[in-house]
Amino acid sequence: MKAWIGRNWKESAVFPLLMLLATAYVYVNACAPAGQEAPSAAAAVSENLLVQPKVIPAVNNLLNTSLVIRMQKWVQESTGFSRLGENSTPGPVLTLRTYGSPKPNSRLGGGATCATPDDQLDWTIPGPTYNVSHGARMLIKLNNCLPPVNVTDPGCSPTPPYNGDVPPNCFHGDDITNFHFHGFRVSPNPPQDWIYLKLRPQGSVPYNDPHNFTRIGSYQFDVDPLQDVQPVGTHWYHPHKHGSTALQVLNGMAGTFIVHGYFDQYLQRQMPGLQDKVLVVQQIREKLNAFVANGGGGQFYVNAQNNPIIKMNSGQIQRWRFIGATMQGSAHSEIKWNVTRKPEGPDMRQIAQDGVPFNTKNYQEERLNLARAVPALKKALFNRLPELKEDADALALAPEERPQRFLLGPGNRLDFLVQAPVVQRPTSFTLLAQRVTNLAPGEGSLAPINVSQSQPLLTLLVDPTLQPMRFPDQLPPQPWYLRDIENPIGPKDVFFSMDKGPGANPKPPNLMIDNHLYDPDRIDHNVTLGINETWVLKNNTSIAHPFHIHVNPFQVTNIDGVDLPQPWVWWDTIPIPILNTTTNTNGTVTIRQRFIEFTGEYVLHCHILGHEDRGMMQNVKCSAR
Repeated sequence: MKAWIGRNWKESAVFPLLMLLATAYVYVNACAPAGQEAPSAAAAVSENLLVQPKVIPAVNNLLNTSLVIRMQKWVQESTGFSRLGENSTPGPVLTLRTYGSPKPNSRLGGGATCATPDDQLDWTIPGPTYNVSHGARMLIKLNNCLPPVNVTDPGCSPTPPYNGDVPPNCFHGDDITNFHFHGFRVSPNPPQDWIYLKLRPQGSVPYNDPHNFTRIGSYQFDVDPLQDVQPVGTHWYHPHKHGSTALQVLNGMAGTFIVHGYFDQYLQRQMPGLQDKVLVVQQIREKLNAFVANGGGGQFYVNAQNNPIIKMNSGQIQRWRFIGATMQGSAHSEIKWNVTRKPEGPDMRQIAQDGVPFNTKNYQEERLNLARAVPALKKALFNRLPELKEDADALALAPEERPQRFLLGPGNRLDFLVQAPVVQRPTSFTLLAQRVTNLAPGEGSLAPINVSQSQPLLTLLVDPTLQPMRFPDQLPPQPWYLRDIENPIGPKDVFFSMDKGPGANPKPPNLMIDNHLYDPDRIDHNVTLGINETWVLKNNTSIAHPFHIHVNPFQVTNIDGVDLPQPWVWWDTIPIPILNTTTNTNGTVTIRQRFIEFTGEYVLHCHILGHEDRGMMQNVKCSAR
C-alpha cells in the first residue's frame, strides 16, 4: 500500500478513505511508539491549554491604539507566568517591565496615558497581537510610565562583570525605551520605525540631548499606510533603545504583528477552516545574569506558558507562527518532535521564513531546512554537536521518513503547516527545543552552555476524531519584490569579532563589527536607493552571531562556502557560522540586498541583544540617487 500511495499520499483524491484505513494501519503496524498515550490528558489540558495573545485589529485600515509600560508583579508558576492576584498560585514573584493595552470595553484606543488606571488596561506577556494589512496606517502611542529618571545622564548601570564598559556601549538607561517594528519595510525616520528614540519615563528630569533623540513620557508613532513591498506574514515588535534592549526584552516586552493578505487568503481557500496559532517563544527573567549556567535566560516559554498544550483532531492541519522573541546566544535551538521517524508523528511543512512567504519550490523541496538537508551547514553554524551522527543517520532514511528539525534563533520567525497524525486513542507528542550552542566559559555567555540541554516547547494532544485535511500542492506566486535579486554590486565585507582581553580571568569581551564598537555619530554603511548589493558577513568568534538589518530583508546565497540553490530564501536575521578553529578560517554568510522605497538612517546589529547593547551594532544610511 505504501508503494502505491507514494510520498504525496496526503494530496491524493482518495485521502478521506485512506484516513479511515490508516487508523487501523498505524495502530497495528507501528514499528515504534508514535507518541505517548494520554488517558489523563483531558485533565492536563484543562490546566494548561495554549492561550493566544490578545488581538487588536486595524479597523477600516487604521490601527489606532496605545501601550502603557509599568512595573508589574508576576508569579512564576509551574505552568508559566500569571499576574500577581489574577488567580495566581504560589511561586516566585518577579517585578517586570510590562506592556499594558486598553481593555476592549474601555474605549481608550490610542488615548491611554500614564494617568490611566491599571484596571482599565490588560497587562500581558507577550504584548498584544496587532492585525494589519496592506494600506493600513499604524498609530501607536507609547507611554513610558516606569520610575522617573532623576539624572540627566544615567551612565552605565552597575551590572557586574561589565563595570569596565564605557558609554554608550554598556547596559544603561534601564527604564528608557522605544519601539521597533521588526520585519517591516517602512520608513526609519521619525515618527515611524525610529529606533534612535530615547523615551524617558513620565516625570523624568529634562536632558539636553545633543542628538535630539530624547523625549519624555509619551511618543506617538505614526507609520504611513503599508505599501505592497511590505511582506505579508509574521512580524513582531520589541524595545530597541541602545543599552536597555536586552533587559526589557528579557522582562517580556515583545509582541506580534501579523500582516494579512493574499497568502492567508490562498491558504484558507486551499484548507477551509484552517486555524492559526501564534507562538511567541521567550526567555523571561527579572534581571540580566551572564554568569548563570546555560546563559542565564532560563527555560523557554511559549506565550508565557511552560509547555502549553495544543489540541488537534486526527488529520487536521493548523498554521503555527513561531516568533523567536529570545535575546541570548543560548537561545539558538533546533526544534523537533520526540519521535524518531517522521511518519510516526506530526508532519510540519515550512511555508515562510522571517515573515516572508516561501517560493513554491522552497516549499516543495524544503530547501531551507538546513538541519536536515545539509548537516554540514549546521556544523558550520554551531560546531561540536553530538547530534551530527544523528543527522547522518537521518539522511540514510527516505525523505518522507526523516525526522523534521528546524533552527529557531533570536529574532527569527518560522511559519509551518502542521498536520496531526491519525491515532487510535488520545495521544500526545512533545515539540522539543534542543539548544545548539556549545560555549565554554568566557565565550560570550561567561558561563557554560550545555549543548545536550533540551526542554519541551509545547505538547500536541491528538484526538482520534477524524478531520481530514490536505496540504496544498503549491504556494501562491511571489510578488515582484520577492523575486531573486540580480546584478548586485560588491561584495562588501562585514566582519564580526571580539577580543577576550589578557589573563586567565579576562574581562567581558569587546563585541565589534569591522573592529569598532558602535558610535552613534558614525555612518558605517552608505547605500543607495534602487541599488542591489552583495555583502559577505564574516565571523572570527566562537559564537554564531545572528546578523539583523532593519528595513530590508535579504536573500542568503552561500553559507560557509556552500552555494545555496535558487530560488533563494528571504531572511531578516541569520546566524553567521563560527570560526573554524581547525583551519583558522572565518565563518561566512553571503547575502544579497535590495534597497527600495525608503531613505534614512537605521542600524544593523547582532540579535543577541546583550551584544547589541554593548556595541555590536552599526549605522546604515540609505540615500536617493
